[in-house]
Amino acid sequence: MIINLLTQIPSLPYTPALLAPQTTKSDLFIMTIKKIMLRGTTKDGNKFRPSDWAERLYYALATYGPNGRLVFNPLVNIKQGKKFKCFVIKPKLKESDPMTYDFLIDFAKGNNLVVTDQDDNPIEL
Repeated sequence: MIINLLTQIPSLPYTPALLAPQTTKSDLFIMTIKKIMLRGTTKDGNKFRPSDWAERLYYALATYGPNGRLVFNPLVNIKQGKKFKCFVIKPKLKESDPMTYDFLIDFAKGNNLVVTDQDDNPIEL
């Protein structure tokens, strides 16, 4: 089952009059998902290269704290699947840092990555 963010929102009515003007149906759908997972495989079934792509993304989103140590964004993480790595995004990132969220979604689209929710249901961005 492929979920299209622009057309389906399970169990949430879409009432434009009740929403803020900038809220869209896809925003509501993202709010119902607990985790967005960028898989280390392409939609063609190929393994995404380089093999450390998830670590590179993770470190690219880190900042330096006051003591000079790396501080990682708590809204992203890496997960090792059975045959692939996943880069996990918490949907709250869209509210707290929209530029980073858009960067990650564009990264997934541009590299033709498989994107799923926490239950491995495919998400079409």
